[in-house]
Amino acid sequence: MSPLVTSPIPYPYLSSPHPTVLSYQTHDTISISIGTVFLWFGWLGFNGGSAKGVNLRAVMAVVVSNLAAAMGGLTWLIMDYIQLERRWGAIGWCSGAVSGLVAITPASGFVPPWAAVIIGCVGSACCNHATRLKYYLNVDDQLDVFAIHCVGGVIGNLLTYVLAVLLMKGCICCELHCSVGWCDEDSRGMD
Repeated sequence: MSPLVTSPIPYPYLSSPHPTVLSYQTHDTISISIGTVFLWFGWLGFNGGSAKGVNLRAVMAVVVSNLAAAMGGLTWLIMDYIQLERRWGAIGWCSGAVSGLVAITPASGFVPPWAAVIIGCVGSACCNHATRLKYYLNVDDQLDVFAIHCVGGVIGNLLTYVLAVLLMKGCICCELHCSVGWCDEDSRGMD
């Protein structure tokens, strides 16, 4: 929930002096694409390393992170194609991949691959719609930090509550006999 609290803080300092002039033009598509590839690669190490060892949970975290990022990129690309210009764009793919990675991070290692597809698609769609908030709030947010990180993080947390399942026997939840999520037929969610 920390993105929800900290993301709006810089907005008064970033406001455009001319509220009607909010340009949404990218400057260097190649640099954005290369940066997304590096970010994606590092994110796989982060999510996989969160398992604290070489085990099945680490492998599943990397698999679901890849799936969510790919589905997030594809969802954003299709939404931009339908809503905006009727053409494909690399920037839409990059934004969608990052929003899919943000949304899957709380759930990586705790959801099966089918849930990662849902998290990637729903997270990316919500983030795509949240990018329009900067026009309504009159905020100069060229990188869509609030839309991707705050909205994606909140959606990822909510979907983790719903879709988390106990994947491997012998994990810490099995030893503590705790519930995981609604998909394990427990309406209490994660304890």
